[in-house]
Amino acid sequence: MENRRQHYRIMYPTAERPRFVFANAISAVIECSERGVRFRTAGEPPELGSRITGRMGMRHGQELKISGSVVWSDESIVALHLDKEPIPFLAMMREQLYLRQLTRQLG
Repeated sequence: MENRRQHYRIMYPTAERPRFVFANAISAVIECSERGVRFRTAGEPPELGSRITGRMGMRHGQELKISGSVVWSDESIVALHLDKEPIPFLAMMREQLYLRQLTRQLG
């Protein structure tokens, strides 16, 4: 089967999920790529097509301002497409290195 994803995705272990803060909500990031973020929401999910802007604290220590449109949601999971500014490639690499080092320490 052909992989149709355009960007590398980071899947977070439950205990290592970064926080995404927007409006009056704090959510856990399940996965991210340069152009997208999928997070778990505790309240009512935002409407499809709505714009969300907030801050995501990467596990390696960098905090990013992210903004995107809701492209998918269900009762508790929301997917944002970062249509204006992507997560920087260097931040993605640092995050991957952080998670790999953590895995080695625990393994």
